[in-house]
Amino acid sequence: MAVDSASGNTRKPGFSRYPFSGLLFDSLPLGIIFQDAFARIKTANPAAERILGLSFAQMRGLKSVDPRWRAVRDDGSPFPGEEHPAMEALRTGEAVLDVGMGVFNPEQEAYTWLNVGAFPLRDESEALLGVYVMFEDVTERKRAQQKMRESEARFASLFSAMSEGIALHELLYDDGGNVVDYCIIDTNPAFEQQTGMRREAVIGRPATQAFGTAVAPFLETYVKVVATRQPTEFEEMFVPLGRLFRVKVFSPAPSRFVTVFEDITERRRAEEQLHLAANVFTHAREGIMITDAEGNIVAVNDAFENITGHRRDEVLGRSPRALGLGGDADLFSTTIWQGLQTDGYWYGEFWSRRRDGGAYALMLTVSAVRDAYGTIRQHVALFSDITPIKEHERQLEYIAHYDALTRLPNRMLLADRLQQAMAQSQRRGQSIALVYLDLDGFKEINDRHGHQAGDRVLVTVASRMKQALREGDTLARLGGDEFVAVLLDLADVPASVHMLNRLLTAAAQPMQFGQLNLQVSASLGVSFYPQGAEVDADQLLRQADQAMYQAKLAGRNRYHVFDAEQDRHMRGQHESLERIRRALKHDEFTLYFQPKVNMRNGTVIGVEALIRWQHPERGLLPPAAFLPLIEDHPLAVDLGKWVIERWHDAGLHMPVSVNIGARQLQQADFVDHLRGVLAAHPQVKAGDLEMEVLETSALEDMAQASQVIDACRKIGVMFSLDDFGTGYSSLTYLKRLPVTHLKIDQSFVCDMLDDPDYLSILDGVLGLANAFGRQVVAEGVETVEHGAILLQLGCDLAQGYGIARPMPAGDFAAWMAAWRPDPAWSDLPLVERAERPLLFASSEHRAWERSVENYLLAVGPASQPEGRHCHFADWLENEAPDRYGDRPALAAVVHLHEQVHMLAERLCQSKVAGDEDAVQRGFLRLKTLQWRLQCQQRALGESHGCSLESGCCR
Repeated sequence: MAVDSASGNTRKPGFSRYPFSGLLFDSLPLGIIFQDAFARIKTANPAAERILGLSFAQMRGLKSVDPRWRAVRDDGSPFPGEEHPAMEALRTGEAVLDVGMGVFNPEQEAYTWLNVGAFPLRDESEALLGVYVMFEDVTERKRAQQKMRESEARFASLFSAMSEGIALHELLYDDGGNVVDYCIIDTNPAFEQQTGMRREAVIGRPATQAFGTAVAPFLETYVKVVATRQPTEFEEMFVPLGRLFRVKVFSPAPSRFVTVFEDITERRRAEEQLHLAANVFTHAREGIMITDAEGNIVAVNDAFENITGHRRDEVLGRSPRALGLGGDADLFSTTIWQGLQTDGYWYGEFWSRRRDGGAYALMLTVSAVRDAYGTIRQHVALFSDITPIKEHERQLEYIAHYDALTRLPNRMLLADRLQQAMAQSQRRGQSIALVYLDLDGFKEINDRHGHQAGDRVLVTVASRMKQALREGDTLARLGGDEFVAVLLDLADVPASVHMLNRLLTAAAQPMQFGQLNLQVSASLGVSFYPQGAEVDADQLLRQADQAMYQAKLAGRNRYHVFDAEQDRHMRGQHESLERIRRALKHDEFTLYFQPKVNMRNGTVIGVEALIRWQHPERGLLPPAAFLPLIEDHPLAVDLGKWVIERWHDAGLHMPVSVNIGARQLQQADFVDHLRGVLAAHPQVKAGDLEMEVLETSALEDMAQASQVIDACRKIGVMFSLDDFGTGYSSLTYLKRLPVTHLKIDQSFVCDMLDDPDYLSILDGVLGLANAFGRQVVAEGVETVEHGAILLQLGCDLAQGYGIARPMPAGDFAAWMAAWRPDPAWSDLPLVERAERPLLFASSEHRAWERSVENYLLAVGPASQPEGRHCHFADWLENEAPDRYGDRPALAAVVHLHEQVHMLAERLCQSKVAGDEDAVQRGFLRLKTLQWRLQCQQRALGESHGCSLESGCCR
């Protein structure tokens, strides 16, 4: 029965002011509520009471927005009252259909889920009277849907979590109904992992496109499963992916099939590896033994039985040590076991015994097998019988270390024993001797009587020399007829003499070979260790070898001891030569230029090119630091060529002289090479090049040298003879060599102020040059006084530090512009030959004066000079009166000379007595007398037109 909402009385069916009333209203299974224009509930049918769990009395007057409904959406969130379908219909005047929502049912204490619709009600004037709300209880349907969703979620979770790849497929047909392909409808994540194909790349695509094949893979199999609805399973190598799969196929619906596939590539490989391992274990030629963690044997292979002689049933369950398989018990129980515990394996060789007691060598590898937790579960031993190898190694070792003919140690074993001997010598503080032996006369025996005779000699001599040595000494054969002995524990060098003589005696004993009586001797070279400098074994052997050759050169059948000092000198020279060769290659040399001038008129007549070494570590080196090292060496020729090829680089427009040695001058291609250099530089005049041949050079073929010089003169290159007066045969060179200039050696020029003999030599050289028509250039002009004497003797051309030091080419122009000859050289007359005795005597007296000064001042290793007599005194007594007797200056010279000698004698006596104060007081007086004497000597010379400029007192 419905209740009338206006009167509150029970409403009779079919009687109502509202459209829904009576039996229809009451019997409808749908819940129906009428709400007025203010959204208040005015009536409700029984279905509404049942569905909502409220009586009409409880609902009457409630509005849709009332919170007591506790309305929620499908997702469980609150359903706002103003969005209720009834409120929407009242607000819009339009029907609202199919709105899902849940309201709390107090009877069931649970939510009831509704499908709600709202329909506006109008009167005849279309005025809005209210709204009918009709709803259906869809709770069971909701629950069924929820279960379905949960089931689908569980399936999706399982689908996604499965390790096997799963794909749902659908067959594709052509217009004739024939299956031509299939496409993938869905896949799980494992599909992507196993195939490497992204899900979105294959979903909905034909298999031929997805897999890049002409025909869909396994199409016939899949069609058969769909047609018969019978599942199947197979293994197949999927070529596009290169993987092996186990595939399960079933058809859940027409035209559809599911593939469940598992990548068994690695499993199959593992199975194959296990199968292979089983075959290897059974058929391997190496013995294999497996033990448990406690070391008890659990498995052996056939090779184990063959190698050890133990049967399988004898060893299972037993320890290898108990069977004697370990050989050395300590090795097996300590070394091997310790390696297994620390490193997890052991590898090595050792000797064991077979079941019959025979010894054999093993190459053994033992490895520990651990489980996933790192615990050792088994030990695996793999071994092979290497007894034949060890025996072969022993034979090879003997062959490698011993001479096959004499059975003596060979070079390799000698090197090892020599190293040991040297180390032992250092520890014991004793010496060793290394003796290099070479048999004298062996080659003649070998050539005349054949190799058999030679071999008999070698064997016999080797045996005798070995017997001559002490126990502990070593005798080795290097090859041929060369041997080396190492003598140990020598107290000193003389201690080896007895042993060396025994070796000589043993080698020289005659021997019988058939009807032949054969005899050889030995030459011995000896080196000792330790030495003053550190040497290694190879150096020691080379030293003894060098000494042996010296013994042969000295007559054979003797010994020679290596001279370390001489060797160091030779090696140092070799290293220096190599360094000079590298310097030449790397262009480390440079040229400096020293001017040659005419001192009388001040003109620069040329320059001399002088080589310098711009050493990267030692700086600029003069010629004396390296040229003596290459004298008489081919490298001197190379360096000379370098100078000839570089002199013109300086760009000096004047004659340039370069030095060449005899070896270079006598080269067959000297003239051709010179022509080539000049042709390569046409801007250089041949007359600007002058060659200076050292007079100290030994010209082996004088005629050839003369021809070379003539050939060079024809192309304009002149020659001069350098360092004249110091060499082999000055007069021969002067006579036979067509040179234009003589260069007086600087030693004569530098020392002529102190040594009258040099002044006489200088005067003689000038006379020779004049006689042979040669111009003279004086080297070593270091002071103004040097130049003055040269000018007075008639030598105008000179060079030396007093004029200019050697300089780089770039400095030459500035020097030339600034240089002027010293004023003291201007207008100096030539001293006539009749006046030269005064010049020589004065020079000699100055030398005596300097010797007195050096003695008094203790400068250098000066000896006490003669006090009262000198050569100048002889000249004053014997020659001066005839020449200068009418000159007042002569008496002054004689008087002052006597005073100088008397004072010098007194001062020397004071020096001997140790009276330094008297020496100091008298020294100034002595210098004053010397100065006055020099002035009177000059006056004496000028009185006869002779200017003694070297002794000037200006």
